[in-house]
This record gives sequence, structure tokens and C-alpha cells, in this order.
Amino acid sequence: MTDVKRLKNLIKESGMRFNFIAAKCGLTDTGFRNKVDGKRQFTAGEVGALKDVLGLSLKEVDEIFLR
Repeated sequence: MTDVKRLKNLIKESGMRFNFIAAKCGLTDTGFRNKVDGKRQFTAGEVGALKDVLGLSLKEVDEIFLR
């Protein structure tokens, strides 16, 4: 399960607009919101895009998406 609380904090701290991050992941605002809220799972490609956009380390990716 995705650590939604930590992901939301990282998005907020990034200062980037939600719709900008969604577009970088290839998602609509609604689709991205559903995934950030834990209603749907992120695909590997979306996780990779979030890693790049938010500047996440591999450790952070593991802690947020794989635990």
C-alpha cells in the first residue's frame, strides 16, 4: 500500500501544482487524486515519473510505494 500521508506531504513540500505533477505522470487530475488518496494503485511507470518529478531517492520510493 502507498504511504499516502507521506506522499501528500512530499507533494505539498515540492511547491508544484497538483495538475502539473498529474500531467508529468500521464494522469488526469482526478485519476492522480484517486491514486494519491489510496483509492487506486500507482503503476510502475507512474511511480518512476513521480520519482523523477519529486526527486525521490530509491529508498524513498521503496518506503512510500512498496511497504
